[in-house]
Amino acid sequence: MTSTERRIDPITLEIIKNALSSVADEMALVLMRSAYSPVVRDSMDYSTALCDHEGAVIAQGLTLAVQLGAFPDAMFHLKQQYAGRMQPTFPCSTCLSAGLFRACCWG
Repeated sequence: MTSTERRIDPITLEIIKNALSSVADEMALVLMRSAYSPVVRDSMDYSTALCDHEGAVIAQGLTLAVQLGAFPDAMFHLKQQYAGRMQPTFPCSTCLSAGLFRACCWG
C-alpha cells in the first residue's frame, strides 16, 4: 500500500453507505408525503438520489429507478447553472434540484 492509498474499514464503509441510503430514502418519503399528485403519492413514480461533486449517483432512494438515468444530465446542467457561484473550497456545498426538465429529451 502506498502512502496515498487509504485502507477503508469495512464496518465504517457499511455505516456510511447505509447512512447515505437512509438520507435518499428520507427524501423519497418527504416527497411522497407532500405530493399532490396521486401518481407520485400512490405509485411512487419518482426518484431521489444523492450525487457527488462530479454528478455520479452515490445513493438512491427506494423508488422507481427508471428516472435515475436522467440524473447525470441534470447534474451537468446544475453544475453549469451554478458555475462560478459555488466555492469548491467548501466541502459542504450543497445543491438541491426538484426538477429534471432540462435533463429530459422529448422526441
